[in-house]
Amino acid sequence: MDTLDSILADIQDEADQDAQTYLGDTAYALWRNPIHVGTFSQPDGVGDLTGECGDSIQIEILVREGRIHEARFWTDGCGPSIVSGCVACELACGKSLEEAASLQAGEILEYLGGLPEDKEHCAHLAARTLQEAVDAYMRSRQG
Repeated sequence: MDTLDSILADIQDEADQDAQTYLGDTAYALWRNPIHVGTFSQPDGVGDLTGECGDSIQIEILVREGRIHEARFWTDGCGPSIVSGCVACELACGKSLEEAASLQAGEILEYLGGLPEDKEHCAHLAARTLQEAVDAYMRSRQG
């Protein structure tokens, strides 16, 4: 490894350590390797909201026998928005529609071990977006 590569590796290591300290271990791991990212070709319900911070989260759900069979998300937001979307989808999978619609930001924050106070709104945005996806599914079934 040449000197420039070594310097860049050191800078990256320091940035990674700072991010892990800022986000916490669980959120950092999900930020580095997010789960439930993507979209479905034919989702049963879609929620798409933009928070006051300008971040948007979209959550899509597949419903089987009244339960969330699978959930995926997409965001243009920051790391805490990414991990909040991951966790909202993870917690929704296998839940009844009513259980998924009642998911609260506090449950996302608990799963993550918390987020920095100035980023807790990301968990609220993800929870509301999941609720919107369930609501969209329910509206589509009402005829």
